[in-house]
Amino acid sequence: MTNARKERYSIAYFLCPAYDALIGSHREPSMYRKFTFGEYRSQVQEDVKKTGHKIGLPRFLY
Repeated sequence: MTNARKERYSIAYFLCPAYDALIGSHREPSMYRKFTFGEYRSQVQEDVKKTGHKIGLPRFLY
């Protein structure tokens, strides 16, 4: 929801977590397996080399 009368700033403080930071859902069952940020970054780099674009989270679906 936005407020047309009040300016808002968004800051991405989570931009680059540690490579061993575990990423996962608190809700069970989860659609995605847990993975580290390092795994995610490596997968993105591999996808870009192979396909020319980022595939992203679908790589981590169960």
